[in-house]
Amino acid sequence: MADAKGEDGGTKTLQTVSRAMAILELISRDGPLNVTSISRVIGISRSATLRILKTLIVSGHVAKPRNARTYFLTERILTLSSGYTRNNILAKVTEPIIRNAAQRLLWPMVLTVPVGPEMLVLITTEPESPLALQRMTAGYRMALPDTASARVILAQSRPEVCDEYLTFVRQSPGTASQAGVFEGGVMRARKDGFAFHQVQGSREKSLAVAIVVGGTAVAGLTARFIASALTDSKAQETVLPVLQSTGSRISDALASASTT
Repeated sequence: MADAKGEDGGTKTLQTVSRAMAILELISRDGPLNVTSISRVIGISRSATLRILKTLIVSGHVAKPRNARTYFLTERILTLSSGYTRNNILAKVTEPIIRNAAQRLLWPMVLTVPVGPEMLVLITTEPESPLALQRMTAGYRMALPDTASARVILAQSRPEVCDEYLTFVRQSPGTASQAGVFEGGVMRARKDGFAFHQVQGSREKSLAVAIVVGGTAVAGLTARFIASALTDSKAQETVLPVLQSTGSRISDALASASTT
């Protein structure tokens, strides 16, 4: 009987670990998700899902921002892989494409991905661009409303994901004052397929398009230019086509990489 009990305990532990890994993989693949969505996809009860999520929060692998209903992966999730992460693959595949395009464009180009409530710079050509005013490096983080890339990514995200991000921006003390302008920018990006943004007080302006793979916006590709040097219409005429063609090449390369 003791052996049988031990075996049952081991089976339950294995089942819990398996479910936890499935939840991590689901959030990694589909982005921020609420309890109901996770429970439905994994096929377990809401209460069981909540228990596992609470454990993952305690372990530091998952976070749920205050006033939000969705759960995000944290950077600690990177410790579960040995150099084989989605962002590493994204950077490895896209860097030569972006640097080649930036040499022709001259204006600096930046690739960013959403990490929780911020945008993370994966690749930037600012250090080598002769026209860059700012010299951000890979790893730099920006609040969602401070970027054009967040606008285009949310514009092409699932409605429930977009709504959760917008709710977080509205309810967060650090970004609440920008929520209206940010939401308007997302709506315009949904209509236009691109987004402009200029941080108050900055001489630089950003123009961004989304990188879409398999119907999911996985990153934002941005060109940064001096606002006094290019009007928006001129940027659409000269910069936007480079972003769009580069974005298409990146999407194709990532789709090909995911099948090999």
